[in-house]
Amino acid sequence: TIPPVLIIGAGVGGLTLGRTLTNMGIRVQIFDCKPSLSPPFERGLGLWDKSQECLRNIGLAAFLDNEAFFVRPAAYRSTDGAWLSQASAAPHNERRVACVRLSALCAALGRGLDVS
Repeated sequence: TIPPVLIIGAGVGGLTLGRTLTNMGIRVQIFDCKPSLSPPFERGLGLWDKSQECLRNIGLAAFLDNEAFFVRPAAYRSTDGAWLSQASAAPHNERRVACVRLSALCAALGRGLDVS
């Protein structure tokens, strides 16, 4: 048998990679200094277009639909009026940012994965 792909880190990136490979039929084992999928402290994340598209593509559309709070994106200017950040968005999410709890996202990504 083929050994599992070893992933170091059970943060959003490592769990997303693990979920993606698992969906492709590749076994993974994720290692982290803390064997829990709960982050050390709770915080919110704003997920823009590409992040939402990625989550939908790996089977987490229901997570976004049920757990996310959608807000219109903001644009930021410096004190002299120069644009610092301005949202561009795809039509499928109607220019909305998906706000999620980090712990809920990690739990959804890690469901069924081997994390130790």
